[in-house]
Amino acid sequence: MRSGHQCCMAYFILASLFTAVGSAGVEPAVQIELERKCVEQRKRITSGHVDFDIRTAVHDAKSRELLDVNKSGLNHEFDYLWDGDKRRLDERSRGTAVSPDGRIILPANGMIEHRIILTPEEFAYRNATSFVDEAPIAAQTGPRSRGKQFESKFFDIRILGMIPLSFGLLHHHGFEDFYEYADRYDCELEQATLDGREVIRSIYRRKKDEKLVTLWICPELDHSVVQAEFTTAISSPEVRTHRIHSRFEKRDSDFWFPVECEFTFHRNGTLAGHELCKVSKAEFNIAVDPVSFTLAGLELPAGSFVVELTNSKKEAEPTPTENQPNPPVANTKVWDGKELVMPSTSAPNPSENPIEKRSGWVWFQMFHGVAGLGLLCLYAWLRYRRVRAELKNSA
Repeated sequence: MRSGHQCCMAYFILASLFTAVGSAGVEPAVQIELERKCVEQRKRITSGHVDFDIRTAVHDAKSRELLDVNKSGLNHEFDYLWDGDKRRLDERSRGTAVSPDGRIILPANGMIEHRIILTPEEFAYRNATSFVDEAPIAAQTGPRSRGKQFESKFFDIRILGMIPLSFGLLHHHGFEDFYEYADRYDCELEQATLDGREVIRSIYRRKKDEKLVTLWICPELDHSVVQAEFTTAISSPEVRTHRIHSRFEKRDSDFWFPVECEFTFHRNGTLAGHELCKVSKAEFNIAVDPVSFTLAGLELPAGSFVVELTNSKKEAEPTPTENQPNPPVANTKVWDGKELVMPSTSAPNPSENPIEKRSGWVWFQMFHGVAGLGLLCLYAWLRYRRVRAELKNSA
């Protein structure tokens, strides 16, 4: 196996065939070919299971200073499963942020959980939000066209570490972002060293928005992008720099994949955004149970209510019955553990609160108890007066 230095030298010899010897720049085609190499190994991944968490730093509510991402912030844990164009995502979000003077900015006990399934044909969604001990469940399913609001939750996990943007914006991007900018200028390739490895630094400006793009590509790691950076146009009054830096490990003996990605955003040289992503598990090109991408994959408890949406712009109105004068939301069904079934007509009316009914019975008992006690006291007082009068007359 050739060393990183040999790989870099081989590429620069190839690049010299496209450019004049001694030229300070290179043709865009040379950079685009190099960028295509960056995605070749990732495109060979067609299925997988990746567990990762993202911690986002927050600003102090008073000073607006960015707090240490490792000590306080919003923490999002993800369990990402996919097979081709079928995807499932489990997300658990919680946050605790403490200012330098000890003030709590975000509640520590709040947690939001989601499970989302997207296939080309349909979607399924389960939500559980907990701020106390209870965790109410809400579930929906329907055609893919009715689940578009969930698409922003997904990004192609295979591009992790390749695009220098906040992780919450990656769903807008894909592999094509590396070589779609053929209209570029000031193209350069340089040899450099990063994290003790030989890398190729690819630099150019996009004519589209004049952003300066810099990629640090490591041939030794199968042309992985170990660092990437976007900087605003020269004409911009404010210098904004987005950077992502990644550490890699080899997974399944075939793929180099990040174990940690650190994103930073600087505004005029001052740190204004910081996110840290850590990958705890990564398995690629594995066999995935098809059930994982069906309604059963939501793992709902038997008896859960599920709203089944349709392509109709107006959902059918629920029909009141004698036992259910106020029926559940339109198209609501019940998950019996295996499939969706129609709610039982003898089911209790959800508008009737058993706690309110029980509390009404308690008040009824209390009223009669107090009334009985009052009558007993009145009888005792009258009896006392009668006995006292009889004693006085006999004297």
